[in-house]
Parts: sequence; structure tokens; C-alpha cells
Amino acid sequence: MSGDTRWIGFALLLVVGIAHAQNCPQGMALEGGQGAYACVPMGNDEQPSGHWLSQWGAIATDVPNHTGGASLNQPTEDNAKQAAISNCVSNGGSDCKIVITYANMCVAMVAGGKGLFPYRANTIDLAVQMGTKMCRDAGDTNCRARYTSCSKAKWVQ
Repeated sequence: MSGDTRWIGFALLLVVGIAHAQNCPQGMALEGGQGAYACVPMGNDEQPSGHWLSQWGAIATDVPNHTGGASLNQPTEDNAKQAAISNCVSNGGSDCKIVITYANMCVAMVAGGKGLFPYRANTIDLAVQMGTKMCRDAGDTNCRARYTSCSKAKWVQ
């Protein structure tokens, strides 16, 4: 390749690279130099307006009547408790009691022959895993998740 041909090839590569990089999606800007370009988010010093809103859940059980109830995505812990007890009663419970409340996370109710083992965690999988461990540590081998749910915080503007 002659010297002129190499320069033409290099110039074409450079132009193609720049032309490709200039097609950044909306909200992105071209950044870089010395042949290395990338699309990056445009600088915006404004903070998004809004805030996180906690979401509560609860589980209530009536063990003698073999029933229970749950609530999720409630604005307060008291609302979550009341909704879970109401749900338990509507399922046939007469002596419903709150066994666990949780906010901005997940819950699993693991049951075995030796009792109920509620556990709250950041994910359903972890809540089931830990509830099952508690059940097995109590000497039960028939441990199964009977209820799982999440009440995650939500962003509101």
C-alpha cells in the first residue's frame, strides 16, 4: 500500500467512526478523543423531582382455623396490619393475629409440621431460603413456602 492509500484508509476509518458516534441516542452526547469515542449521558445538574414512598405489607394467621390473610403495598404499617387482619377474617379466621410486617422488601411464609416460619428479605428467593432454614433448624423436613410477596418502595413525583 502506498503512503497516500494508507492515509485515505485511515481518514475513512476516522470519518466512519466519528459519523457513527455522532448518532448517539437522545439524551446522550459524544465524548472521547484520539480515535476513541463513546455516547455518554448528557450532563444534567438537575436532580429528579420526587421521592421514594414506603410500601408496607403484613401477614396475619389464625392457626386453630388453618387460615390467614395478607396485605401488600400499603402506605403505613398500621394500614398493612388492618388489611391483613381483614383479609384473614374474610378467609374464615376468627382469631387472626399479625405474624410479620415488612416495608420495602419481600416476605415468605414457610410452613412445616412444626409451625410457621415467616422471614423478610430483599428478594423472595432469599426470604424463602431463610424461612426454610428456620423451619429445618426447628427439626422439620416438610418445609414449603406457602406465601411469598414483595412490597417495594415506589418513586413518586
